[in-house]
Amino acid sequence: MINLDLNTRIDPLLHDAGSIENETAARVAKIAFPFLCLNGTTGMVASLGMGGVQSWTIVQDIRAHYEEDGWLAFGGKSFHLIIVGTSTALSILLPFGQFAVSNVYQLGINLYTLLIHVWNREGVEAAKVVCQTLHQLIYIASVCLATPEWIALSLVIQTLVEVGQAYRQCSEEGRAHLPEIIASVLLASIRAYSACPYLKTLHRNYFGKQLSQADWSLLYGEMCKARNKNPPSALVDMESLLIEKGISSHIKGINFKTTADLSRVKLSNMYFQKCDFNEVNFERAHFHKIVADSCLFKRTSWINSFVTNSCFNGCNFSFACIVNAQFKDVTILNSDLRYSYFNDSVLDGISLHKCKMQETSFLMAIVRDGLISDSDLTDCLLFNGGEKFALKNCTPNSITKPVVGISWNFRQPGLFTPMIDTALRQHGAIPLRFECMPDDLDPELLDSEVERLIAQVQQAKPKNMLSVPDEILKRAKEGSQLAKVKARATRYLQHCDGLALPGGHDIEPEFYQAKREEFTFTNADMRRSMIEFALVSEAHQNRTPTMGTCRGSQLINVYFGGTLKQHVPGQSGLQPMEFTDSSRKEWIRTLVGDDFHGYSAHHQASDQMGRDLEVVMKAGNINKFFVSRDENFIGSQIHPEIHPSLERERQMVENLMRKGEVTPTEQTREMFAFYDRTIQGNKNIYKFFMEKARKKSGKNVII
Repeated sequence: MINLDLNTRIDPLLHDAGSIENETAARVAKIAFPFLCLNGTTGMVASLGMGGVQSWTIVQDIRAHYEEDGWLAFGGKSFHLIIVGTSTALSILLPFGQFAVSNVYQLGINLYTLLIHVWNREGVEAAKVVCQTLHQLIYIASVCLATPEWIALSLVIQTLVEVGQAYRQCSEEGRAHLPEIIASVLLASIRAYSACPYLKTLHRNYFGKQLSQADWSLLYGEMCKARNKNPPSALVDMESLLIEKGISSHIKGINFKTTADLSRVKLSNMYFQKCDFNEVNFERAHFHKIVADSCLFKRTSWINSFVTNSCFNGCNFSFACIVNAQFKDVTILNSDLRYSYFNDSVLDGISLHKCKMQETSFLMAIVRDGLISDSDLTDCLLFNGGEKFALKNCTPNSITKPVVGISWNFRQPGLFTPMIDTALRQHGAIPLRFECMPDDLDPELLDSEVERLIAQVQQAKPKNMLSVPDEILKRAKEGSQLAKVKARATRYLQHCDGLALPGGHDIEPEFYQAKREEFTFTNADMRRSMIEFALVSEAHQNRTPTMGTCRGSQLINVYFGGTLKQHVPGQSGLQPMEFTDSSRKEWIRTLVGDDFHGYSAHHQASDQMGRDLEVVMKAGNINKFFVSRDENFIGSQIHPEIHPSLERERQMVENLMRKGEVTPTEQTREMFAFYDRTIQGNKNIYKFFMEKARKKSGKNVII
């Protein structure tokens, strides 16, 4: 199938048939060029051919002027040769660059001609040049902006120009130029026909029905039905549904967050104004020629999404997860990108202008022709992407706080993981989320590699082996899935001053040489476990302070050779902690106090402790808190990150007391004292961890 762009014009610089000496050949070229340029490939061939012909002709002229000592003409022709040669080369290497050079050159010629006509007081001729210039500017706008309005205007004007050209040829030259007349009429007809859908779009957008909240509820229902019927790779075209129902693609003030799932949806040629997309899932969605003005995209998910030729102005993307996405020719203006993640994304031709970028992460992003301008880059996590972005009028990219990596499942972060993220921020860290279930790992291959290596270790256990996870990581072969796991862990932690491992599914019993029991529920594959074991290994080698919570504490214990109890019922809610006879008992007591309660929510727990790990607090016979002898590893079976929730509960009771709905009593005073002790003890655990991270980073942040 031949792809045609019916808005394309002949190139004013390269497609000048006047350089062809043979009159018949020149006429054929003038007729053929407008049609050849409608297709990119044939247009490029025509540009190369005519560029070569013109260059040869100019070279001959330059030689003649040189021999005749016509230095002024020699200089002019030499400059013309440079322009033509550059434009010819760009037609292959960078077509848009060639488009820019050619049109800028032609605008310069128009301006020069206009000045001459004005100087000579030739009003009619000057008016013609002004019209030609406006026509060219409209065409440039239609190519650069590619909106239905500009394309329709460009096509309609060009249609009128070609009809006028056919009329002049017919009245002035008659049948002598019948082929040219037929070609102009045919081209005008084609352009008029191609303008029709754009004109219909304009009519629908400006005079059609506006999308209401009720309309959107019905439309979303139809989209869900279509998505369920289609194969997983298929997209639901939202624009087609709007066209079918005669609804405008200019959408204003709609609350999309009530639906929350726009995955596998194609949105194209749409304008959104003051719409609320907060927390919407855009996984595998396609955005093309979208303009979003003053829209909310907070906490949205853009995993594996495609965004092309789009513009976002005055939008809020804070905490957005733009992971494994592809952004091409996208402009983001005056927008809030704080705490958002562009991890593992391909950013080709992205421009960020006057954006808030505090703690915005570009971890492992691939950036091509990126631009950041007029933005504050303090605490922006550019990483290697900083070398690829062109920075203009930005503050220096400096990191003022410790960076703490946190293992994260961007599709299903869980209940407590976001709370850990919040607690880290409250205590002066910049949390850097790592994808613990990366798409570039093959789950089946990884599982087979791990199972094979576990079997080898069990058959011949090495002397002084630290643990099964440590041993299989050491045996990873180059090019294997395990080697990819180790490479990811290295790239993750090279940017971090600390590491946080949150809770989640049970750890596979094979890693601590046990058989799976009835109540053990693991992930569907081993990607997360292996990523986190590799992170612990890397942290151990680099002495990176690490805090594991719930599953995270169990994982640290297993890595250092410990074992787990696979089911310990009744471990839910606030529990009083008991200090062990650990040498670090008094030291931990100064952090949490004598009467400390920790929040539990688990059904597995550390049993035998790994090498150099010392249990400091228990609840009954369940290990609840341990520290490594070098104090670089903290294992917390409890959840100290719940202290913000406890603070909110305390504040709520205080508000009720102020309103007179709760009467202060001795019991409420005791309850407040209990809240205060528990909150402060949990805070101090994070303060201790953050002090370790601060020392490693060398940043003295006081919170």
